[in-house]
Amino acid sequence: MPQVPNEPLDPDYLAFVARGLGIDTPSDTVRSSVKSSVTDVLDSLAHILIAKPRQTVAVGAYVPTRADHAADALIVLIAENGPPNPETIQHLQDVLARLRRIRAAPPPPYLGTTVYGTQIIPSYIPRNARTAFERELVDLEMAVLTYSHAKLHRRITKHDCHLAFAEAVGDMCGLPVEDRADDRDDAERKLLADLQALEVNRPYLRRLDFCMQKLAAMPPPGSVPDELDIIRTVLHQVLEDKMELAHKSTFLRMLNEYTQCRLAKKGKQVKKPPDVLQWLSKVITIVEHYHRITRIATIPTLAGRFLQGLKIEGVPDPVPAPLIPRALDRQTARKILEAADCDLGHDINKTVDGFLDTLAGAHAGPNAPEVRSADYQPSFHCESALLAQIHGRPAIPYIGVSKPSCAFCSIFFDAYRAATSAGNIYTRSGHRQLTSWACPVLHDDPALNATIREHVASALLSKIGSGWKRYRKAPSSSRSLAAAGDDHDRILADDEVRLDIAGLELKPKG
Repeated sequence: MPQVPNEPLDPDYLAFVARGLGIDTPSDTVRSSVKSSVTDVLDSLAHILIAKPRQTVAVGAYVPTRADHAADALIVLIAENGPPNPETIQHLQDVLARLRRIRAAPPPPYLGTTVYGTQIIPSYIPRNARTAFERELVDLEMAVLTYSHAKLHRRITKHDCHLAFAEAVGDMCGLPVEDRADDRDDAERKLLADLQALEVNRPYLRRLDFCMQKLAAMPPPGSVPDELDIIRTVLHQVLEDKMELAHKSTFLRMLNEYTQCRLAKKGKQVKKPPDVLQWLSKVITIVEHYHRITRIATIPTLAGRFLQGLKIEGVPDPVPAPLIPRALDRQTARKILEAADCDLGHDINKTVDGFLDTLAGAHAGPNAPEVRSADYQPSFHCESALLAQIHGRPAIPYIGVSKPSCAFCSIFFDAYRAATSAGNIYTRSGHRQLTSWACPVLHDDPALNATIREHVASALLSKIGSGWKRYRKAPSSSRSLAAAGDDHDRILADDEVRLDIAGLELKPKG
């Protein structure tokens, strides 16, 4: 028999039900009171530690008090959704070593400083930089891109619409629609004609076209440095042009419409409408995070925290959470729904049985009926597991994450702060998606642990009650409660200078 939670109102049970209901309202967004430069750096360190798709990393830190850490001014903890990876720790050690070399190198006087005396770092530095300071910066950025190459390649080529953006911009910059003899129907020709008639700066469009073609042809992991340096230059160019693109609302709308039309013509199915600005914003996040971590080498307070007497440790993978039977029994389900003040109607057994069928299908997936009877293994998320690890220690009151926390983790952080007098630890504001989740356990403090779990259970019951109302209103044929995915790691964030610096040639389209 599998081990299961003792009580149906255990947070793991409730999270299982809430996820099946598709509860997608996050807890209220809470911002940390920690100095923003520290929170930004912790988030960016977590982001650059991502080496592959679906990997998630959290980074926290505390000041040691034990005698065996007397020489360490700070202990940096790394947690992952799974066992700690030695390569993750090694990469962070390498990044910090490079930042120490940057701080030690004399900056060239022509770069200047801010009014606060902080060294100014250019947004883009060519690979043939003149000084050791600049060359170390380029080497750091290339190391970051090389480590995250697989993740970046996946992000660029993940969906059909991503590569279709490059084709759409190429069409706009290419032959006039009236000179084309191809398979486009009248609707496509009308959209393309309207695009080509827009008064958009042509050098800007050629540059955008060039960048998109290069991104679409990004070489897979294992490429030679020269090829990756071209991608580095292109990413900087896109970063520089993104603000101008964001103000071209008509162009963006029409480009997205034309892209969607072309995808439909080719029989390509896309889950979401094309959004070229969102795609480019996600692609360039790695460059934005690189810029953030360079502050460690130039801001004295950050250098003092992260470059002196620091030790890096991986958070051990927690003991697996108790299993939950996917096929919940009627009594357990009814107890949960009644505790959430759900209206079960006149035929309670029929209502509960219908919900159980839908719940099992939501977690198993529509194409895996044989899995519905198997037991469900909830998993600990890295930021919540890290919070449990630093509890009771003099920690930096912020945990950096490589992507926004899910609604369950936001609830757990809210509960922790509510239950602890000094529990002022925050993380990045949450997104609306739900994934498999287990409530962490605070060891050596059973009373506090029980209080936190009561807070979590209360919040989850409230979510279940709200979700139940939507579930009951939906027609029975449309109650497909598929659990949500987890790809939200976006930062809210007409010359040809960058491309010319790198010696990349922009050829006119014919």
